[in-house]
Amino acid sequence: MEIYQKLFEVLFPVFFVVGIGYYLGKKNPKIDT
Repeated sequence: MEIYQKLFEVLFPVFFVVGIGYYLGKKNPKIDT
């Protein structure tokens, strides 16, 4: 069960940053990444 907690701790920030980047990208199409 501990491995899932570690996996969550690693993956959650990644998905969080990607989600924010995707949201900002949709909001401001001028920013080209």
